[in-house]
Amino acid sequence: PRETISLNGTWKKMRTPGNHGLTLSARTVPNLALLKRENPEAVDPAFDDHAWQTCTIPGVENPSPDRYMDVTWYRRTFKIPASFPGKRAILTFGAANYAADVWVNGEWIGSHEGGFTPFCFDVTSKLKADKDNAIAVRVDNIPWLPQKAESDKTQPPANQSDIVPYKTADWWNFGGLLREVE
Repeated sequence: PRETISLNGTWKKMRTPGNHGLTLSARTVPNLALLKRENPEAVDPAFDDHAWQTCTIPGVENPSPDRYMDVTWYRRTFKIPASFPGKRAILTFGAANYAADVWVNGEWIGSHEGGFTPFCFDVTSKLKADKDNAIAVRVDNIPWLPQKAESDKTQPPANQSDIVPYKTADWWNFGGLLREVE
C-alpha cells in the first residue's frame, strides 16, 4: 500500500487582486515572475503568515452569498518523516477552482486549469525530510464576465470563452481548494 500524508485541515489564506489575463497565459519565466509579484511573501518558505486568515481545506473560498471571484493565496507548512529519503513524493490536489499555481519550498512546480479535476506534481526533489516544508498555492476564481474596475484597465482581458461556463448560468462560481490535498 502507498503511504500518504493528508494535507487537509488548517491552512492560511489571503485574498489579493489578481491579473486574470496573466492567469490564463503561458507559464514563461517573465509571467511566473509577475504571478509571484502579486504576493511575493506567499511563496517565501520563511514567511511568517500568522496574520493571514485561517481556513479549512478542503473548503470553498466564497460560500453563498459571497460572490468573490478573484485570487486567493493559500499556504501550509508540514513535515515528512525522517524515513522519506529514497521514496517518491507526489503532491495531489483533488480540485482547485479555477486555475492554480503551486510552489513548494519557494520553487514553482506547476499549474493547473480546470475547476473540478484532480491534478498532481512530482515533488520528490523539492521536499526536505524531517524539516518544515512550505506549500503556496495561488488560486484564481476567474470572473465569468469582464468586471473591470478602474485599477484593472491595464490588465489584458481574460479569454472568457475558454472558461466553463463561459456565459452567465444557473451556477455558483465556487473558488478555492475544493477537494483533498495529499
